[in-house]
Amino acid sequence: MPLHRPLQAEVAHGQDVGAHEMEDEEHLHAPAPDALHLHQVGDDRLVRHARGTLTEEGEQFVPEPERRKVVRSSRIYLGIILAVIAACILMQSVLPAMLIVLPRFYGAFISHLMNLALHAGLEEDVWDHRLNTRTVLLNPVLRFLYSNMNYHTEHHMFPMVPYHRLPALHAMIRTQCPKPYAGLWQVYREMIPTLFRQRTDPACCIRRALP
Repeated sequence: MPLHRPLQAEVAHGQDVGAHEMEDEEHLHAPAPDALHLHQVGDDRLVRHARGTLTEEGEQFVPEPERRKVVRSSRIYLGIILAVIAACILMQSVLPAMLIVLPRFYGAFISHLMNLALHAGLEEDVWDHRLNTRTVLLNPVLRFLYSNMNYHTEHHMFPMVPYHRLPALHAMIRTQCPKPYAGLWQVYREMIPTLFRQRTDPACCIRRALP
């Protein structure tokens, strides 16, 4: 989660995803997002928060005592970006950006691959997160890169559990959840045909079997 995005907003999203909105990646009929996510580097939220003015989202979700933390972390984040730009100019090299800023660009395809797999094709407008969210078992490298968010059903059911405790949470409640997917191949093999069918039948979806 970006430093300038309020934690409270992330928690509210986790609680609300089933009944009102899906994550950006699941709005499949919306215009395709910028492939490089350039809007996140020049994110209006980051600049506004760094200036000390919270966005509408921030005003809605962040308690008054916590707002200074949002402003402080936004200024640190923006300062890092400016420092990297200055280092590139002084060194006359793109190497600093390749190590600190640009990985967000050339590693973005992993994020897209994961994000799409977590909700797309499942039921919408249901309160039970077990029906609209997937847990996918991944290898240790991908789990590390994705901060254990592959345990996504658990994350949405208990959004305040920190990422490093999600595997333990999964072990605790797995008998109460649908069987996790054995990998991304299994997810996409089921999901892609469903997305094609939704073009002519929007009500078509994958219905998970509950224990």
